[in-house]
Amino acid sequence: MRGTFVLLLLAAAVGCAAGSESSAVPGAERDVRLLMSELERIHPDPYHATPRDEFRRRADDLAARAGSLERHELVVELMRLLALLGERDGHSGIYPFHQHPRTLHEYPVRLYWFSDGLAVVGGERPGAKLVAIEGVGIDELVARVRPLITRDNDWSLRERMPYWLLCSEVLHGLGVTDGGRATFTFELAGERWDTELAPIPGAEYARRFPFSWQPPAPPPGVRQPIWVRYRDTPQAVTTLQRGRFVYAAYTVTQDPRPIVERILRLARRPAFRRLIVDVRQNGGGNNTTYYPLLDALKNKAVTRRSRPVVLTGRTTFSAAGNFVAEVARFTRARLVGEPPGGSASQWGDFAPVTLPNVGLEVMVATVYVERGRDGETSPAIEPHLRVEASSADWLAGRDPVLQAALR
Repeated sequence: MRGTFVLLLLAAAVGCAAGSESSAVPGAERDVRLLMSELERIHPDPYHATPRDEFRRRADDLAARAGSLERHELVVELMRLLALLGERDGHSGIYPFHQHPRTLHEYPVRLYWFSDGLAVVGGERPGAKLVAIEGVGIDELVARVRPLITRDNDWSLRERMPYWLLCSEVLHGLGVTDGGRATFTFELAGERWDTELAPIPGAEYARRFPFSWQPPAPPPGVRQPIWVRYRDTPQAVTTLQRGRFVYAAYTVTQDPRPIVERILRLARRPAFRRLIVDVRQNGGGNNTTYYPLLDALKNKAVTRRSRPVVLTGRTTFSAAGNFVAEVARFTRARLVGEPPGGSASQWGDFAPVTLPNVGLEVMVATVYVERGRDGETSPAIEPHLRVEASSADWLAGRDPVLQAALR
């Protein structure tokens, strides 16, 4: 599937907006009506989660009020409307990190949702927990932002929460900030402090925090896990523990035949014990290409000593989610890590819809891709062994998911 969330993030990272205009948006009602018209024209089934009458009622209500809303309020309400698409529809939406006709902004700190909460991984003291913004506690903030996020499941929601949570228009539209400088409260090792941050354009945010869509690399000076070595490499193979383990990084869903040949060659060596395929950084690609790797996971040379392992996580999305679904369905490989952020079957690819008056570009799914087992309705693929990293793991450079696969 070529329309992946990763490509959305990388295409042009321009985040949410500082200092939104203090006036209504001329033509806002037309934008709402245009969105609904295009949603019905492009999306295969926009009412799969919310009945048509309810969805249309909510859209009509927003259209009637749109002319009285300021831009930041309209941004929030359009996000809320699109989130009615429900689960398995994470390709659709208004993304903070997309290049919109009128830029959006982010507050300059990077957060990641670890097993023990939202912690700083860039821009402040590493590992500090976000406690509040403008005095509003983190649990309340998450509860307010959650209904605005399009997603496949709760794991893609976890991956996306920081981008929406730091978006100045979102926080302004929810009444948390005034769209300008805001007080962030952090806590680390029993110490609590306030920092005032001013929002910046998303392009600048992307320059400050490269690879911001991927799992965060540990702080400088800490031993880096092996996956960091391949964060900018579509596919690669190496060995661990003197050839006992073959580790394959598959970070873009594309033709894997170059690494498959090497995997099979290494698997035939006497020392070989287990194949580990890591798709934790794989946000998608082309879901017609991964079959040689799927076949390799069933090859007798690979399975002769033990079952192979596939490492999954919240960034595993789109075509990579399809790949994991077929691994679970057609091979004996064990899945280890977090559930993939991409559902087995999903509304995928996307087409852009420009809302000219509010200055946003909305993505709308164009196809339904089915890869799950017959009758499967769960939006998340549950690993055989769920392993989640904590902020302490990150600070120490530990990779508990790989460690579990090696055990």
